Amino acid sequence: MATTTTNTSLCLNHRVLSIQSFVVHGYVGNKCSMFALQALGVDVDPLCTVQFSNHTGYPKWRGQITSGEMLWELFQGLCDNNLADYTFLLTGYCRDAEALSKICDIYHYLKNKNPSLFYVCDPVMGDNNNLYVPVAVAEMYKHTVVKYADVLLPNQTECEYLTGIPLTTESAAVSAMNKLHEMGAKTVIVTSIVFPEEPDTLFVFGSTSTPSCQDCFKIAVPRISGYFSGTGDIFGALMAAWTAKGLSSRDACLHTVCTIRAILMRTSQSGSKELKLLQSVQDIVNPPLYLASLIDL
Repeated sequence: MATTTTNTSLCLNHRVLSIQSFVVHGYVGNKCSMFALQALGVDVDPLCTVQFSNHTGYPKWRGQITSGEMLWELFQGLCDNNLADYTFLLTGYCRDAEALSKICDIYHYLKNKNPSLFYVCDPVMGDNNNLYVPVAVAEMYKHTVVKYADVLLPNQTECEYLTGIPLTTESAAVSAMNKLHEMGAKTVIVTSIVFPEEPDTLFVFGSTSTPSCQDCFKIAVPRISGYFSGTGDIFGALMAAWTAKGLSSRDACLHTVCTIRAILMRTSQSGSKELKLLQSVQDIVNPPLYLASLIDL
């Protein structure tokens, strides 16, 4: 079995501010992101955009959405005590336009304080060809947030919305990533694509653009049947963690995909509505790299 060797001292110098959802029961949003980051030795502070009893894959849920005013108030409390010394910003689910605007303000504050701030953005807007956030939020991602991202992590639906390019072929996926680069994103990882002619295969496409070169790759794995909540959230957390530990975007993506595949295989076998994270801690710390491979484009 392939194992991973990284410079663990690197992550001790990093702190992540993770702005996502939170649930009392289960593993989505900050609940799973915190676990993955901490398991890999990365310090993380959660700022929660919603607090729900459970994720929305259940028939019912209760809770409340955090207002933009409250997000900013909580962040200002960190600033008042000189605690906002973050090296990474990780953002996920936010369904309120005012709150997303405040997240942009938080980004600008942190970037001004630390020009080396690394921003991992999961533009959570929808899935399976449907948006589940207000259009105002989706438009703010398209016109404002994308350009700030060091790593942008859209799924197929989100990538198509942001670019207007249907992801029906490999060349279309590459064109969409190039458009997102033009919009400002430095690295783009399209976290899940299913092509019409290959319905049983899940593709992940990645691209990093620098002034001197562009690095494009893809990963193909067999689809696991079922619908799993929280996979995008842990994808972002693992990308942030492995980047903090010194891996390139392409290697961080491979580590992330292999870990998530192991988690989903275990979750599928259990029939659980929740990701089997606790049972998969070894796959988080030492990703089973034999489960996938990178293909250069």
